Amino acid sequence: MTTAPYTFTRGVDYPAIVATSQKVEWTVDDVFRDRRFDAVKKIIPDSWVRTQHLTFLTTQERRTLNHLRAFSYVHLFGNYEEFIPMHLMELA
Repeated sequence: MTTAPYTFTRGVDYPAIVATSQKVEWTVDDVFRDRRFDAVKKIIPDSWVRTQHLTFLTTQERRTLNHLRAFSYVHLFGNYEEFIPMHLMELA
């Protein structure tokens, strides 16, 4: 199987990619540090979850739905981070 010669990969070798990835290495603890989620506030914008149009929900219910959708995004991205690299390694 041949790989496509993408322009952005010209001149980039594996050791350079690994070195760059190690420079930008971070963990969830690095990002959040001592921050905590405030359950009284929305976590993500209404435009992402579109709860503002659900007039049959109370304000508290819309906020709860906002939290549920926010955490579902977190789990979705966590799955991407965990499983896509494994599949890419198999292809490589």
